[in-house]
Amino acid sequence: MKKYIVKMVALCSTIFLSLASQTNNIWAGESYKINNTVAKNYEVKYENITKLDLKTEKQLSNNKIKDYLTEQVKTQNSEVAVEEDSTSKIYYGTMTGKLSKTNDYLMYPAKLSAGEYLQAKLTLPTDPQIDYDLLLFDSSLSLIKSSDYVTCTTSEMATLDESIGYIANKDETVYVCVYSVGGGSNTESYTLDYTITTNFSDSSEPNENAKEAIDLSMNEMGANVSAKLNSPLDNDWYRFIVKEGDSYDKVRLNISSSSTTNGCKIEIYKNLVSDYYAMLRVGYGTGGEVALDAGTYYIRVVSTNTVDDFNAGDIPTYKLSVSQTTKVDKITITDYSAYHGTENVDYPEGKFYRVDQSLTNVVTVKGRAYYTDENGRSQPIANATIIGEVKDQQWEKLNRPDMSTVTSTAVTDSNGYYEMTFYLKTAVGGLSHFVTVSTHHYDLMDVTIKASSNDKATAKSKFYYLKYCD
Repeated sequence: MKKYIVKMVALCSTIFLSLASQTNNIWAGESYKINNTVAKNYEVKYENITKLDLKTEKQLSNNKIKDYLTEQVKTQNSEVAVEEDSTSKIYYGTMTGKLSKTNDYLMYPAKLSAGEYLQAKLTLPTDPQIDYDLLLFDSSLSLIKSSDYVTCTTSEMATLDESIGYIANKDETVYVCVYSVGGGSNTESYTLDYTITTNFSDSSEPNENAKEAIDLSMNEMGANVSAKLNSPLDNDWYRFIVKEGDSYDKVRLNISSSSTTNGCKIEIYKNLVSDYYAMLRVGYGTGGEVALDAGTYYIRVVSTNTVDDFNAGDIPTYKLSVSQTTKVDKITITDYSAYHGTENVDYPEGKFYRVDQSLTNVVTVKGRAYYTDENGRSQPIANATIIGEVKDQQWEKLNRPDMSTVTSTAVTDSNGYYEMTFYLKTAVGGLSHFVTVSTHHYDLMDVTIKASSNDKATAKSKFYYLKYCD
C-alpha cells in the first residue's frame, strides 16, 4: 500500500483554489513501462496551514455559450457575488506546481457549499520515474477520495491523468493534495485543473477514476448507457468483461453526443496489475470494432473540448454502446422488399425479384447470419455486423462505378436476422424483353452480402431494376 504521511509544514505551501463513421484507433502492442512504487496506506497528521490571500475567478453560465463574469477577487473570507437562482454554473481554474522528491506534497483548500461538485484532474510531469497521486481530505484531514494510478507509460502515451470528484453534502472546506509517492523534479511542473459546479444534480456521479468504474451488464445485444459530461474535466468510467468462447469475434463500441458544440470520445484501458491500477490505454476514438483478448477492460468517456472552448450552455448527453460480436460462418439472403416490388419476374436472365424505378429507388434485402458451434451445427448470430453491396451490371459495362455501386450495413438482431436498405441510382435500361404487349427496359443488379469479419461468409443474389416500358 502506498503510504501518505501529510504534515502541513513550510515545505508544503498551500494555495486557495482559484475558480474560474469510424475514427482512428490505437490498439495495444507496443511495450510499456510501469513505475512500481511502494504500497499505499493513508496516515494523515494536521499541523499548520498557510493560506495565500488572493485569487481570481471566472464563471461559465449554463444559459449562454460563453458568459464570463467579471474577474473578481476571492479571499478566504469573501465569496464571489452570484445571483441566487437554480441555474447550474461551472467555475474553473488551473494551478501548476513542483514536488522535488518522494513524500513532498502541496495542499489546496477549497470552500464548497452543499450540493456543489468539485472535480480535479492532475497531469503529471513527463518523467516516467515520477509517480504523483491526487488526494482529497476533509477539514480534519481525513481522507475522502484518492486517485492513485501506478505510473505506466509507452513511447506514445504519457501516464494516465489522476482524477477525483466530490459532491459536498454540507458547507465545508476540503483539501486537494498533490502527493509524490515516487520521485520528483525541480524543473518539471505538474498541472492541476479543477472545476466546481453549483446546484449539481447527476446521480451517476462521481465516477471519475477507474476505482469508481460502473460495471456494464452485457447481454447478447451488449450494453447501452446514457449519461452526461458535466464539465470539460468530467471522466466517466465503465468496466466490462470480454468473455472467451469459440464464437467470440470482436468488441463493438460506439459513442455519440447530443451537443453540437461539445464532443466526446472513448478511451479503452487494460489494468496491468492485480493489486492497484496501472492503466494502459489500448484504444480510443468514437466507434468501431476491435479484437480484444478475453478479460476485464475499462472505458473512460471524456470530452473532446478544452476548458477554454467547452460550452457550458450545451452540456452533452452521450450514448455509449458496447457489445461482443460473434464469428460469422454463413450468411443467407431470404427476401427482398420494395414498394410494389414483384416476385419471380421471368426475363431471359432468370426468375428474380423486380424493383420498378418509376415507383421507388429503395430496396431492402433481408436474411440471416449463422456461426458453427462446437458440434458442427449452424446457430443464428446476434449482433453481427453485415456489409452489403448492390452493383448495376449495365453501369459497370459503361465503366461508371460512380453510378453502378451502392453499399449498406446492418447488425443482426437477437435471432440473427438482418435487414439492409439500399438506395439505388438511376437505371440505364440496358436490357430489354418483350412481354405480352410492351417491351420492358431494365438493368440486372448483383447483390453481395458478407460478414464484416469474414469475407468467406458471403451470400450472392440478383434482382431486376425496371427503368420503363414502351
